[in-house]
Amino acid sequence: LSTPVGFHATASSADAAVGAVRAASAPHAFLSVSKQGVAGIVQTTGNRDGHLVLPAASAAEAEEAACGALAALGLPARAMVDCGYGAGCTTPQEQAAAAAAVAARVADGDGRVCGVVLSAFLKPGRQEIGAQPSQLQFGLSVTEPCLGWEDALATLEALAAAVAARRRASPPPVGRSESMPRAPFRELGAIEQTDNLRVQTIRPLLSPACAIEEVELPLQSKRLVLRARCDISAVVQGDSDRLLVLAGPPAVHDPSEAMEYAARLAALAAELESELLVVMAVNLSRSSSAADDAAAAAPGGPGGGWAGLVTDPRLDGSVDMNSGFRAARRLLLDIAQLGLPTAVEYVDTITPQFVADLASYALVGARQAGSRAHRELASGLSTPVGFQGGATSADAAVDAVRSAASGHAFLSVSKQGVAGIVQTTGNRDGHLVLPAASAAEAEEAACGALAALGLPARAMVDCGYGAGCTTPQEQAAAAAAVAARVADGDGRVCGVVLSAFLKPGRQEIGAQPSQLQFGLSVTEPCLGWEDALATLEALAAAVAARRRASPPPVGRSESMPRAPFRELGAIEQTDNLRVQTIRPLLSPACAIEEVELPLQSKRLVLRARCDISAVVQGDSDRLVVLAGPP
Repeated sequence: LSTPVGFHATASSADAAVGAVRAASAPHAFLSVSKQGVAGIVQTTGNRDGHLVLPAASAAEAEEAACGALAALGLPARAMVDCGYGAGCTTPQEQAAAAAAVAARVADGDGRVCGVVLSAFLKPGRQEIGAQPSQLQFGLSVTEPCLGWEDALATLEALAAAVAARRRASPPPVGRSESMPRAPFRELGAIEQTDNLRVQTIRPLLSPACAIEEVELPLQSKRLVLRARCDISAVVQGDSDRLLVLAGPPAVHDPSEAMEYAARLAALAAELESELLVVMAVNLSRSSSAADDAAAAAPGGPGGGWAGLVTDPRLDGSVDMNSGFRAARRLLLDIAQLGLPTAVEYVDTITPQFVADLASYALVGARQAGSRAHRELASGLSTPVGFQGGATSADAAVDAVRSAASGHAFLSVSKQGVAGIVQTTGNRDGHLVLPAASAAEAEEAACGALAALGLPARAMVDCGYGAGCTTPQEQAAAAAAVAARVADGDGRVCGVVLSAFLKPGRQEIGAQPSQLQFGLSVTEPCLGWEDALATLEALAAAVAARRRASPPPVGRSESMPRAPFRELGAIEQTDNLRVQTIRPLLSPACAIEEVELPLQSKRLVLRARCDISAVVQGDSDRLVVLAGPP
């Protein structure tokens, strides 16, 4: 982005926001759309004007730790304070009080505060939209409650007085101009351009339709994909007592190694199919870890480490996504022809159009579970979807399951690679994937909240690296604990996630990818084949023990389409089954041409960006105030 960017922290933790500031400061390559509304491969230079936006109720210690972590990386160590509804200030009175507390901090000389966010509009409070939008009161918010104009005016005057008091105590350097472009804005270039200033290039991308035609799914494989989806749905919904097991490396780096693993896993899955529904995890794009973010932000850092098979299929940083998508489709098809269903974690919202017809299960990581875009995406996916809970809270995952169950309208791309307005029907096969270390009370509360909404109240247990099990031994121990729960009759556990590959442990990619050990993960540590085999056999034995204690109903068929999959339609189609329509969308280029920014306004936009950057970076003692309706 060509602007400073604030990342909101949650009330319980600023870790995700700190990670976001860190990651955004480095260059990236990802899928998006061009000004012509066509999907492309975007490569950026990084944005070092990212900063924190903390809730007013944040503890001083947490704020200090978050800002300190960024300062150590040479990133803005100042924070804006959110006094709006989203930060827990639910009434105009609470918002005004929170803003007054910020003013007091500033007046006392607190230099860490660089700005304030206010929910403010013409009139105080809020109103419902109702059946007659024409009867809405003028100037009153239709979403969250706002400060009215008089209270907002008094609040801004108090904040200005606080800045003046801080300035008297610590005068700014004489002669400083806050409106001149600074180092982070050297890329501004000509005054005529105000957008894509940190975008190096947008390269052509193969359309999903072309990729699908090149590597097409035969009828027999379509049947496998659909049957597996129905069987997974039965497990998630509680209509099957089998255990769903996702097993595979955290990121596939070599299709030949993945196929060797798939061949072994397919044979084992067939042997244990009465107790376990085994699905191979084929993660094509890698969700960055905190360690990746730190490496990306470091001077001369690698930009977040290896990004996955789709982005970097040759492990050389070439960002050849067109070859990556072809390799990904071929791999998923080859695994399907072994009779083994696959699961894919979606890091972005465009990749599904390339591979979703081949997958039987989708996973949304803990970092993405709070993302509106991923919840909207999940509402239209033709597979069951697992939302990973965080190490400290499952709230975001619970909200994601609830949101994805409803229909949505959002922006995405069609199979032709053109931006459009997607309308979905909702996906009631969303469910929780909780870390092995989750407290029993938290798991019970999360499942109970979903049960009250008529949504799947069962949970998978993540025993992999991402859930805090950092060694193969810890992963095996976590899986053994799940097996014990199942054997004791715990019906809330519906599945397990394992980080597993041919050999135990991990290796670095290094400078010579050709010298990598065969069958060893290049990202997080994995269980080796022997340990994974023993783990799956123990899980199967646990299911058998649970079944003996509580036999399933006689005559039930788990592979028949169930209510959530009535929309499956003809066997020929395996994708976009929960998408009502993708409507045409005006291209950004047309919208810009219709409402073009005149030169004077461009100068205002650029000057404001530079001034905001100066505040965020600590080169100005002014306070940034964002004020407006939610």
